[in-house]
Amino acid sequence: MDFQPSYKEFALIFKALSDETRLRVIDMLSCREMSACDILSNFTLSQSTLSYHMKILIESGVVNARREGLWTKYRINDETFTKLMDFLPELYKLKDKCICKQIKYCKAEAPEAPEEGKDVFGN
Repeated sequence: MDFQPSYKEFALIFKALSDETRLRVIDMLSCREMSACDILSNFTLSQSTLSYHMKILIESGVVNARREGLWTKYRINDETFTKLMDFLPELYKLKDKCICKQIKYCKAEAPEAPEEGKDVFGN
């Protein structure tokens, strides 16, 4: 990963994805671009509730919206998902530019470095 992760940006994305309705919308949009009417027809939600969810997805950068006449069309923001898919593996595994190397520990609590080829738990 060549970029320094923006934890604030990713926290906003994870927050947007932490709702079941919004996850279902993302799943639907993974097939194709859809209008609000198309999305709404697959839920038992009011228009205002769907608008609330779409606003969160748009503001987090997960979904893009564009006007087409009277309709708003929604699609997944591929750039955001690419960054997210690059970030996830870097979040949980040991790596060269690990935040762990920047953390300051009290001498009594400093963890030992894992052996070559093993994780911090000795696996």
